[in-house]
Amino acid sequence: MIIDISKNEELEYEVFTRFNQATNPLSKQELNEVIYRSAFSLWIKENLMKPLFETAIFDQMFKCTEQRKKDKTINCYVYSCLGYAYSGLIEGKNDTPFYVERFMSQMKKLDGENLENKKIETKNFILGLLDFYKKYPLLKR
Repeated sequence: MIIDISKNEELEYEVFTRFNQATNPLSKQELNEVIYRSAFSLWIKENLMKPLFETAIFDQMFKCTEQRKKDKTINCYVYSCLGYAYSGLIEGKNDTPFYVERFMSQMKKLDGENLENKKIETKNFILGLLDFYKKYPLLKR
């Protein structure tokens, strides 16, 4: 018997948390991507990250390795950049997970034209960040 849990977020989360208690727990970012799953997060994963992973400057800037791609560390770094850029620094909140979760939570609420505008804005921001890094590399490999 197969039970479709995709339309019941509470059941999906319950199954997910029970599964995650096994010997191979998910990373914090993998959990975030389940909790804050949205049209925006799927777009980031499927349409933004894949081409970025093929870009040498992105690879250099985020020190991409197969393990860091696999465990979503790189995704977390991208969400960190987005979270800090869009929220600004909030007094008393200097922990990156706060900004990542806040940004992902806000993006989960978007739909229609707002969603499409945020995709364009996000892509332009990331590409601008990469252009800046090309001109002023902060790290050397």
